[in-house]
Amino acid sequence: MLIVNDSNSLIHVALYYQIKKSKRGGKSVVIIPDEQAQKMLEDVDKKQEVHVLNTRWKQIAWGEQNEILDRASVPVPMGEDGVDKVLNPYIYRDMRIKLALREWDLVSDDGRPVPLTPDAINHLPTQVVLELYKRYEESTRYSEDELKK
Repeated sequence: MLIVNDSNSLIHVALYYQIKKSKRGGKSVVIIPDEQAQKMLEDVDKKQEVHVLNTRWKQIAWGEQNEILDRASVPVPMGEDGVDKVLNPYIYRDMRIKLALREWDLVSDDGRPVPLTPDAINHLPTQVVLELYKRYEESTRYSEDELKK
């Protein structure tokens, strides 16, 4: 088995959601837990309410991780002796997302594919990006039970 990251082995992360309209006409995204989404998809009346965003993520290599850590570290004054670097967790997370997220099937309201770009990611609802990232991170970690297999 090859230990080097294979560019063809991307991790699939799906996110089920609904678009809800408020009484005043605003729209918001509501994330649906996977089990609930599956039940809704089996219900003929609710099936059309469920949307899915399929994404594919790469595993980040050692060198890429080191570069992210370096670029996400910001200088902080340390008294009279100079400056130290501290990791900015928001820059770190943003860089990991934009490096690891490689593909998606997002389409615009008129059905055209939305190109996967850093700007497109920036325009997604916060809860969508955070949930996708959480699921990606979970998929790259193993529980103790999984490690015993």
